[in-house]
Formats: sequence, structure tokens, C-alpha cells
Amino acid sequence: MAAIPAFAALLIGGALVAPAEAASPPGCVNASTASSGLKRTLKVYNGCISSYRIKTIWDYDLDGPCATLASKPTRTEVYFWPARFDGLQSC
Repeated sequence: MAAIPAFAALLIGGALVAPAEAASPPGCVNASTASSGLKRTLKVYNGCISSYRIKTIWDYDLDGPCATLASKPTRTEVYFWPARFDGLQSC
């Protein structure tokens, strides 16, 4: 088992309990990135038949808010270097 940082664990009844791992969205939710100099664009497309709550994860920047992505639309986010897209999480 990986080490758990002290701030990320709870002590419950004398046992150390790790927080639940964040789940990835289903495979029908896709992300693509494009770069132009310091500006980067992220597009998240929900090809699923239902809505999902999705959060964007970034390296070197704050993670995006949890937002509902309805079926079939695309959400676009613009970010700047040195931020780097690191994935999507269900929320």
C-alpha cells in the first residue's frame, strides 16, 4: 500500500483510513489539447448518452471546478504555460 500523507488520511476508531480514489470518467468522455505558443486549449467532449460531472486536473495550475457536461456538447478551457493537462476525474 502506498504511503498516505498525514493530511490525506483520517483516524477512525484507532484505524488509519485513506480517502477514496477519484474515479475516471467513462470512455465516451474524451479530451484533446492544442498548443499555440504559451496558450493552450483543452476540449472535453461527452459522447455518452447521459450527462456526467467532470473535473479537469492540471499540473502546475489549480484543478478545474466540478461541472456537469451534458450529452454530446464540448466544453473548452484555455490555459497558459506552464500549466499542463493531466486528466479528467468524475466528481
